Amino acid sequence: MTLQPIRFETAAPFALAGLNQSYSFATMNDIPEQWDRMQPYLGTTPNQIGKRSYGVCHNMHSGGFDYFAGVQVANINALPPALAALSIPGGLYAVFAHTGPITAIRDSIDAAWTWLKTSGRQPAGPAMHMEVYLEDWAHDKDGNLELWTPVKP
Repeated sequence: MTLQPIRFETAAPFALAGLNQSYSFATMNDIPEQWDRMQPYLGTTPNQIGKRSYGVCHNMHSGGFDYFAGVQVANINALPPALAALSIPGGLYAVFAHTGPITAIRDSIDAAWTWLKTSGRQPAGPAMHMEVYLEDWAHDKDGNLELWTPVKP
């Protein structure tokens, strides 16, 4: 699969509230269960901004990574005890469209990383990527999902 950025976005730093979990590459198929646990907080999280939800792969290491499922919030005060906070750095992001079913998201993620390695662009900061589930995203429909990868200007 070949994937090219659909645009570049400069984003201000922002905060997410949600559930964080560590995965090995052998257990990452359990991420949908994390979203099932996040479901009751979508649209009900204090100080939530908008209707988008975010999946962030971060803290990557040779054995796996952390995955954060959450929503954007204006501030992290008064979060329910079950939710954690994650700060998303501001900066330039290469934005890719995932147009297929959610079950094929790994193909798009791999293609975005391949683009980054071959594009001449440098990653900004530690390895991470962000899935942005747009307002009209639905698990039973294709697309309406973007992958954001931080890059140096």
